[in-house]
Amino acid sequence: KRKKKSQRKVRKKGRWDWSFLWGLLRTRGLPGKLLRFLRDILRHLKIRDLEVDLEVGLGDPADTALFVGWIWLPTFLTSTQTGHLIRVAPSFNDDLVFQGHAYISIRLIPIQLVPAFVRFGFSQPGIIILRALIFRRWKRKK
Repeated sequence: KRKKKSQRKVRKKGRWDWSFLWGLLRTRGLPGKLLRFLRDILRHLKIRDLEVDLEVGLGDPADTALFVGWIWLPTFLTSTQTGHLIRVAPSFNDDLVFQGHAYISIRLIPIQLVPAFVRFGFSQPGIIILRALIFRRWKRKK
């Protein structure tokens, strides 16, 4: 039996179809290739300058001291080994405080990313995804 027009499911034309995207993410072999792709890109990012200034207060001075003491050692070791400035200051007021600012300068040379894009684009999951995106685009135009 055919449903009347009012009873049919009306699909809104949105920018993203989440079921389609979920289907793409379930492509066999994609998680490994995607992690490799992200790792290759992150390998070429160079942090030139990093400054972090953070003030933390948890309301209770004892909790604040425990938290700042727990986080202070890794930040101290990171800042002394890399030369980047990372400061964590406790706030022993009775207020809940988590504020600060950060500055980062990153160097990236785009030509170094070409091998990562080629490796991902010509892999089996990359070709499957590209084909699905192209066919989906053609179906929309009709």
